[in-house]
Amino acid sequence: MKQLVRVPSAALMALIAVFFFTRLQDFQLVRTVVSNLADPQAFSAPALPGFIRQSPDAPKLRHFQQYTAPLIVRTSDPLAQIILIQHWVRAQQSDKQPYRQPGRRPDRFVDNTEEPEEYLNQQQRGVPGACRRFSFILTGALLSVGINARVVAVTSSLNAPSETHDLVEAWVPALNKWVLLDPTFDAFVLVDGHPASLLEVYRAEASASQQHISLDQHGSHYRLPSSDYYRGLFQHLFFASTNAIFDGYHYGLFERKRIEFVYFVPPGGAAYPQHLKELLLVGLTVSVASATVLVIWCLAGLLFWLLPILTAYEFDASVVPSLAETEL
Repeated sequence: MKQLVRVPSAALMALIAVFFFTRLQDFQLVRTVVSNLADPQAFSAPALPGFIRQSPDAPKLRHFQQYTAPLIVRTSDPLAQIILIQHWVRAQQSDKQPYRQPGRRPDRFVDNTEEPEEYLNQQQRGVPGACRRFSFILTGALLSVGINARVVAVTSSLNAPSETHDLVEAWVPALNKWVLLDPTFDAFVLVDGHPASLLEVYRAEASASQQHISLDQHGSHYRLPSSDYYRGLFQHLFFASTNAIFDGYHYGLFERKRIEFVYFVPPGGAAYPQHLKELLLVGLTVSVASATVLVIWCLAGLLFWLLPILTAYEFDASVVPSLAETEL
């Protein structure tokens, strides 16, 4: 059978697909586009180059304001509103922390959307979630009260698997800077006792002077991670290139409106290997498609080969003796 000759080819393409898939597991943020930027000033500005802002008139944002309108306060403290909003976000989920509890396997997280209201509904129903869900809800809540915010991510290594954590930065005009928030622990991230941006925390971690990094929960008492573990997260920084999460932007390679990220390239450090990731994705797609076509071709050929054999054994009643003749 000529079709059987194609079986090894299909198996080979399947093995190649497995190779590409395995290599892709070494990347952070596989399902989106990551660009590189080395200019620290760009990350300290109110918006990154090309940043897509959330429309204040989006219907979903207007609808979400029903949750946050009662939380709006008049205060001269530029951080008070942010503190109140973050307290509310964290309080929507019970304090059954899924993080590193001795003798307990973490719950399986459900992080399948970027819609703040959908995440909020999951949270209130007790569906297990992690830092990603807290971050998107907090970003949406801050945007709904007029505070500019963006999702950011930190990793302990540029290669996966590694520790990854999602946080939020809020722009505080009175301070003329971004302030880093960790909604998972209901805390501000401080450097030497002062609210800090993600870039400032990164510099403090990398500094030989060992500046003090701490978490200020402003009266909350959620269980905090160890200092060494937490500091170790801030090795690589990713910044979302949009906060338009009420306008239909989602995380995913094939999303029409896609949430992409910008990687901060540290001085003398390596850039995020986006081009290599794209080549591997193309290789995976081609090898999977080729293997699928070859398998279908083999099955179709096998069917056409068996069809004449099966039809040759058609039941012919004329040559089979009847039951009465057999008894005689």
